[in-house]
Amino acid sequence: VPKLARFTIEPSSIGKVIGPGGKQIRAVIEDFELSNMNVQDDGSVQISAFSQEKLVEAEAFVKKLVASSGGPSGGRGERKERPQYTGPEPVEGQVYRGKITGIHAFGVFLEFMPGAEDGSYPPLEGLCHVSELAQDRVRNCEGFVKAM
Repeated sequence: VPKLARFTIEPSSIGKVIGPGGKQIRAVIEDFELSNMNVQDDGSVQISAFSQEKLVEAEAFVKKLVASSGGPSGGRGERKERPQYTGPEPVEGQVYRGKITGIHAFGVFLEFMPGAEDGSYPPLEGLCHVSELAQDRVRNCEGFVKAM
C-alpha cells in the first residue's frame, strides 16, 4: 500500500524542485523510489511511495533543496555586484582594435577598451557578431579567427 506525505514549499522555489525540463523531479522520484510526486502552483507538494523510510528521506531532501539557497538563484548563493566600467565611453561607429576573449558560433567577444592598470575598473568587452567579421559569409567563427 503506498504511503502519502504532504507538505508545502515557497512557490518561488518550485523551479528548484522541478528543475530544467523536469530533470530534478524525475531524479527525486527515481532516487527515492517514489510512486509519484506532484508539485502544485501554490507550493503544495504531495509524494507517495511504498516505503515509509524512502518517503521521509525524499521529503527531507526536497526541504533541504529549497532551503539550501535564498530564492530562485539555483543554488549559486548570493550574487555579487559586478564592478562597473568607469573608463572613457566608447564612441558608436568608431572602429576599435581588441583582444579576443571568447569565440562562439554566433561571433566573438572582444576586450576593446582596457581596464585601469590599478584594477579600479574592469575592461570593456563587446560582441562582434558573425555577420560583422567579414564581408563574405563566415561559417565557422573559430576557424575564421585561427586563420587570421
